[in-house]
Amino acid sequence: MKTKFYGTSRLQVKKALRRGGAAFALLLSGVSLPALAQDAGQSSPQDTASSTGIADIIVTASRRAENLQKESRAISVVGAEQLARQGVTGAEAVQDLVPGLTIARNGPQLQVSIRGVGDRTINASTDPAIAINVDGIYYPKSFEANASFFDLERVEVLKGPQGTLYGRNASSGAINLITAKPKFETSGFAEVEIGNYGNQRGTAAINTSFGDAVAVRLSGQIVDREGYLTDGLNDDKSKAVRLQVLIAPTDVTSLLLTGFYAHIGGKGSSGVIARRFGSTPSTSPVPDPSNPWAGPTDPRTQARINATNPGYQTIVENNSFQDIDIYSMSAQFQHNMDWGSLTVIPSYVGARLEGLNYAALVVPTYQKSTSDQLSIEARLSSREGSPIQWVVGGFASSEDVDDQYQSRIPYSPAPAFGSFALVSVSPHRDDRTWAVFGETNASVTDTLRLIAGARYTWEKKIVRGFTNPIFAPIPQFPIEETDAAFPARSSPGSISVDGQSVDKAFNFRLGAEYDVAPRSMLYATVSTGFKAGGFYANVAPDNAYAPEKLTSYQVGMKNRFFDNRLQLNVEGFYWDYKDKQESFLALLPIGNVLVTQNAGKVSMYGFDASAIVQISENDVLSGEVEYLHSKYDRYVYTYTGAPDTTVNCGTIVNGSETTRDCSGYPLVRAPKWSGRVGYERTQPLPGLGKLVFNAQMTFSSPYFVANNFSALTRTKAYQLYDASLTWASENDRFSVTGFIKNIGNTPVYQGGVVSASLQDALVGMIGAPRTYGVRFRAGF
Repeated sequence: MKTKFYGTSRLQVKKALRRGGAAFALLLSGVSLPALAQDAGQSSPQDTASSTGIADIIVTASRRAENLQKESRAISVVGAEQLARQGVTGAEAVQDLVPGLTIARNGPQLQVSIRGVGDRTINASTDPAIAINVDGIYYPKSFEANASFFDLERVEVLKGPQGTLYGRNASSGAINLITAKPKFETSGFAEVEIGNYGNQRGTAAINTSFGDAVAVRLSGQIVDREGYLTDGLNDDKSKAVRLQVLIAPTDVTSLLLTGFYAHIGGKGSSGVIARRFGSTPSTSPVPDPSNPWAGPTDPRTQARINATNPGYQTIVENNSFQDIDIYSMSAQFQHNMDWGSLTVIPSYVGARLEGLNYAALVVPTYQKSTSDQLSIEARLSSREGSPIQWVVGGFASSEDVDDQYQSRIPYSPAPAFGSFALVSVSPHRDDRTWAVFGETNASVTDTLRLIAGARYTWEKKIVRGFTNPIFAPIPQFPIEETDAAFPARSSPGSISVDGQSVDKAFNFRLGAEYDVAPRSMLYATVSTGFKAGGFYANVAPDNAYAPEKLTSYQVGMKNRFFDNRLQLNVEGFYWDYKDKQESFLALLPIGNVLVTQNAGKVSMYGFDASAIVQISENDVLSGEVEYLHSKYDRYVYTYTGAPDTTVNCGTIVNGSETTRDCSGYPLVRAPKWSGRVGYERTQPLPGLGKLVFNAQMTFSSPYFVANNFSALTRTKAYQLYDASLTWASENDRFSVTGFIKNIGNTPVYQGGVVSASLQDALVGMIGAPRTYGVRFRAGF
């Protein structure tokens, strides 16, 4: 029977077979650094420079297989073993494993940032600043990929602009999810996890083949966990299934068909009253809740809200919900030729979202939206081992979005109706884009390589809809189009948000790589990226904003020393960030609106250093630290409306216009210091398998969680501690793991908001409290 390997050249296969025994032995050491830990049965092709020491990791961030130590892009890799050990079931948990990455949740939406560059997404109208891809397919809405964190081979986090190969909306980086692929064998696993907060998770995969031409992999996951907040919010109720069929009639041609479906339900997430960070004492006669995880309907939260807002009508009920369906289908055709290979990937990604959340605590928000994206990418790339590695290709996509967004906003002094609703209806949003790109890595000598890449992108956006404040008694959400209170487009006060824009961008990447020694590489690169412009819910044509642009200069060195037992990588960077899109709450004539403007110019510099030390055959110490200095060289914005008294910036009021100057502050969600340290000990048990002990500490210095820049919005430094103990059988077919995360029960806030609707308090987006449990795994 012939054996075929999807996406892997014959040279890779021969190397893997020749050195597979050594690689497997190294993997059993279970190194704790994310970029090192991968399951032998699920990892990408790996090679080792010697029979002992640190195993190499193969990544595909450059659209070709490359040793991580030979890749000049700044990449953090989390392998399958580490994902399983940390119990990662969604994107938010990855930030504990990658310094510089922060992921906050606003209702169902994810707000992702790398080194402080991200977005404040609250609905379907905005674009992310970090491109999230699953097996090379771009997911236009960040929440769409949140249910894909199972049966993964690895997660790649690319830091820095990726405009050349990843296009728009990758101004500060990209996150790549690489799933485990079908193999020509019969294998599989089942994993069950139980823990506190009623946590129950089941994950399984089965792989089989039909002859030597067809392989199938079916995997799925069910998660059922109660909420971390006292009233049951911040829960996790999801289920997902993925089917992959690999058809490989010859050694040079293959077709991978993938279908995916996920449902995310439950109550969803909410904001909390965060612990006070600043030195200014609270003016509230009622203290903040003593429990940081007190939910919005907790009596302590309600007492605090009512005591500080006597003139407001606050309506906070235990009626949060989310109902999200996510679909994707794709085909990946690959044909290898003597001189290179052709890859074509058509795909569809769709989502249906409806929910009611209290992310802003006193501002209940209802959202109903759909998103449908069709895309295709075609690439030609050089054969492996060629002295000139290159890739050229084209990309096109079409996304249609329908979005209805309703917020109930407290109003003071309280009139008869007590509060008003802001209804934004965008029945149609079109996004059409195409791009051509290419990149090459050419060997000038045996030790020197030059890099050159470019991409041209064209994008057209069309939005049609309206927004309307309702100053009247408001029926229960959602306000349906059949309700008398629902504003029609022709109703008095309805405001058109219609708009159209065309963005064109040229991005490039230039650089050089030099092998100082066989296992030491020095590199220098300059690269650019951009995030598309768009529209927000305000009067047209004053509701548009332009693309933002980022240029990154990087110098680094990747090293292996002491017979492959010490890995030391260091990178320094300088980022020049122009036309930064900033979102802020503004009291406009139509009400409180999240405004987006090109308000900022930012300069950033710092370094990232990581190390792995294989102390002995059974002991590994690892760590990573990032230093980041960021500063708004210019952050000035102007709008028509009253000033927000919670913003700690310079203010100029000129009639009905308000101008704010926040220049000089650091970026939001950009700690000066962040990092992690991990230790792993593997203790062989002759005849009984082995014990593996893992411990890690994640730390961060203070940072702002909102661009109000008040003392309330600047967190304290924190440290998080996790530990686990695993017994595994000699053949690794069975394992039992006990784990505990956030041992100190430390509250960590990834985001927040301050508004006049909740005086003298920060609404924080809080992370998980102390969690613990046990995990059982069986494989065959």
